[in-house]
Amino acid sequence: MNQLEQYIFDLRLLNQKQKQEEESYKNKKTTLESKIKKIFDKKKVNSYSFANADGDQKKYYRATVVQQKKVIFNPDMVEQVVDKKVFNQICIKKYEITDYEGLVQYIKSLGGNPSKFKSFISCDKTIDNKKVNQLSELGDITDTALEGCYTVKPSAMWIKITESEEEIDENAD
Repeated sequence: MNQLEQYIFDLRLLNQKQKQEEESYKNKKTTLESKIKKIFDKKKVNSYSFANADGDQKKYYRATVVQQKKVIFNPDMVEQVVDKKVFNQICIKKYEITDYEGLVQYIKSLGGNPSKFKSFISCDKTIDNKKVNQLSELGDITDTALEGCYTVKPSAMWIKITESEEEIDENAD
């Protein structure tokens, strides 16, 4: 094996080792977070603080459960509670022609009923959460107006660990 081949071989081994270590880290992290969360649930708390002497220096630690939430809007309900201009700013519409041949025949015949044209097309509506937040900050849309138009679902959960040389405020994030 020449020097170049050896370098390539060593790099491949290094990459394999890194992947294995990452997988092991993820598995251990998930297991520990699950154990911490189970104890937190049993104690009915979302965080826990403690002090630990590390040599001559005392350190303070706090573990906090961070639970992301995902807001899912119902576009039809939102459309009913906000004015059309605002709705057009926050709604992403995706049209799909479901019967192309029918549409071609209809267009060829011309002079048809506009509602007939719509029957060939379906529209998928989604609400742009970032736009909703922007318009909310500007006062163009209110949380009260959107009440009942969305669901909040939990998504990713993880444990955030804070370390300090000073005592950690229990009321802080």
